[in-house]
Amino acid sequence: GNDLVRQHGFDEWVATEDEHESNPTHTRREDRFRHSEYFEFLTSHGYVPHERTDGGYAFSQQQRSMLPEEHTMSTFLGDNVADFIRRNTAEPWLMCAMFFEPHPPYNGPFNDMYDPDEVPVGPNFLRMPDRNTPLWHRRRAAHHLEAHASDRFRVSDETSPALDVGAASRPLATESDWRALRARYLGLVTLMDRGVGKVLDALEETGQADRTVVVFTSDHGDGVGDRGMLGTKRAFYEEIAGVPLLIRVPWMNRSQKRISGSIGHVDIGPTLLELMGTPASDMPEHLQGASRVNVLEDRAELCDDVFMQWYEHSPTVPLGDDDIERMSQVSWRSVVTSDRWKLNLSPGDQCELYDLTADPYEMRNRFDDPECRDRVRDMTARIRIWQRAVNDELVLPAV
Repeated sequence: GNDLVRQHGFDEWVATEDEHESNPTHTRREDRFRHSEYFEFLTSHGYVPHERTDGGYAFSQQQRSMLPEEHTMSTFLGDNVADFIRRNTAEPWLMCAMFFEPHPPYNGPFNDMYDPDEVPVGPNFLRMPDRNTPLWHRRRAAHHLEAHASDRFRVSDETSPALDVGAASRPLATESDWRALRARYLGLVTLMDRGVGKVLDALEETGQADRTVVVFTSDHGDGVGDRGMLGTKRAFYEEIAGVPLLIRVPWMNRSQKRISGSIGHVDIGPTLLELMGTPASDMPEHLQGASRVNVLEDRAELCDDVFMQWYEHSPTVPLGDDDIERMSQVSWRSVVTSDRWKLNLSPGDQCELYDLTADPYEMRNRFDDPECRDRVRDMTARIRIWQRAVNDELVLPAV
């Protein structure tokens, strides 16, 4: 959609990014040189944008990452959402707030909050992917780890060579450097968490917490050094595709619980509609996914397959070198079954099969294992059935 202008039936709209000025987006031509509310907020506090764009100047991700907490995007967004909540206490409302952090260039006001030596890492941290994993992932990891070893790589927007922006550009030459980056990532998580806290506090202050459903989730994760990859949302590994999903329904059981199983984002919409009183017969026919209210009420379990898809990557975001750019044009489809197996299929690269129960870090690809041949065929058939249901025309490899 248009990044800057109110749309989709929303009554209020606060924009935070101005990427449309330097990158292709869906922003209408007549709005191309408008600025976001966050841009106006920063200039009102005396900041001067440094990034040259088609429409003049904008605040780059590097420049924004060097701001104090009170002027960061998370604080700005949290304050705006809290203000909306305080102004709307009488009528029902729906609010969608999209926080930017954590994100490259992995820099912010809480860089020193976490001890790099204490940050958690798993067995795949800085471990080069095996030869029977997708070539695209191996090339991406080599791009990061070889530069890591030679002190040529510096963190910046989308992990391309950084501009000279001081603290926002840091070398990745040792494991200590990578650990420090992961610590800064956690600092950005805390920054975002404080913004979310402003929203929850406003609900409590206005007496709306007991009648408001809150959903917290993310669009993707980040390798942050796992498998030697960084800034990678173009893979189906758990650290990237397995995102948090927290749902608070105040009129249900107040004790926290963790629900086993897998769920897709397509189920959030129908779930919210049922929580708001929409009967199943009135659900929009075009709406994909299914309501999971019965799971929240302990009347059912999460036992369905979950499907994922990745279409070819936009060439406007640099990924490392020309070969990596070309390989990013390959599409992927994936399924995670209820018994915790994951199959990743691509018509142009090495496919993958993982037993997430026995191999939670996805370090043993069993796609070519003769013992798993029937499982691969069965899971591929499930993807094909799902493709027909959603009119997905990607031609999968023969298995």
